[in-house]
Amino acid sequence: MRDFKTEILRFLNDGLSSYLQITRNIKTQIMERRIELDILRGLLICLMVVDHTPNPLRELTDQPLGFVSAAEGFVFLSAYLLGAVSQGRIQEHGLSWLRRFAFKRALNLYLIHLGMLLFLFITAGFMFQKLPGFANFILRFFETPGPALLSALLLLYQPPLFDILPMYIVFLVMTPLAFSAAQAVGWNAVMGLSGLLWVSGFIGTTGGGYPMEAMSVGSALVIEPGAFHMRAWQFIWIAGLALGRTNHVNRRAFSPLLVVSACLTAVFFFCWRNPRIPISPNLGDYIWMLDKWQLGPLRLLNFFALVVLLRHFGPSLRQLLFWLRPLSGLGRNSLPVFSAHVCFAVLAIGFIETYQLDDWACTAIVSLQLALLFGYSSLLGTAKSPLGVGSS
Repeated sequence: MRDFKTEILRFLNDGLSSYLQITRNIKTQIMERRIELDILRGLLICLMVVDHTPNPLRELTDQPLGFVSAAEGFVFLSAYLLGAVSQGRIQEHGLSWLRRFAFKRALNLYLIHLGMLLFLFITAGFMFQKLPGFANFILRFFETPGPALLSALLLLYQPPLFDILPMYIVFLVMTPLAFSAAQAVGWNAVMGLSGLLWVSGFIGTTGGGYPMEAMSVGSALVIEPGAFHMRAWQFIWIAGLALGRTNHVNRRAFSPLLVVSACLTAVFFFCWRNPRIPISPNLGDYIWMLDKWQLGPLRLLNFFALVVLLRHFGPSLRQLLFWLRPLSGLGRNSLPVFSAHVCFAVLAIGFIETYQLDDWACTAIVSLQLALLFGYSSLLGTAKSPLGVGSS
């Protein structure tokens, strides 16, 4: 009887310990994930859905706050959240945790990217190859199908809309290197090196267009890396990591002068971008300073002014964004939702451009796409266990 009572007490004690551990894990996840950032990423995904599909709503969603698109915010917030989570985990488990996490996440995204490419080549290359709206996605595939397929597997050939995930994969792989270097020389030095890489992208170029022309290497490979200049966009990623990690170290408020300067800068670029406001400086040959793909200096200035304001007014924005809480599901599952969006966009763009659909039909297609993505994110949310790793 005594042994039986001992076993019962041990069972209850183990159960209570497990319960307390689960509770601590849940609280840790709640602390690590900030709802307002999920809402923002969900909003950015909605903007990208509208921007990527021909429709009249793009006049409202295309760079609404100045010369900054949803892509900059999406990349930066992804890095910011990763930096916030990684700093705490590194303090507990060391850099080995980040290396394992980054490798697993990069591998997972690579497999998702392969699935997306399979969808693209099946739809645009076989099912609807005679429709010009679809054929335009993979013109290089029709010219050299073998090398194009091989190059796509190696992330060297990136058709339109299929260039964000490869960039994200590369940035994930280099994240442990950034944290390792920061431990050795500090984040200021890492940011300085990142800035030099960004500057190097402008040497010998006037900006604009694709960073590298499509080319073939012998008859085996096709190099067409897409629109995003990776040497430039890594600066936004590193900045996001550096700022995100401050959630676990001494977080200092921005000076009033910096906040006021950021506010004036943001207002200036908003007025410049808005066609209804008569402020339109003519840059002439220096228009590359606003280039999106290479992140021109003025564009980057506009972006970081918004980052300063977002960080400074974050507590107030949290209350303001509460009514947009349904978007948090999209933000929590941003990467799988974005991947699904790209596949939907292929179908939408293919039919819209082929049949020259009118504005009402385009708006209906975009609305349907948003509804499907909300449903998909809900399914992802219910499929996860309470302690599952997020899909962001």
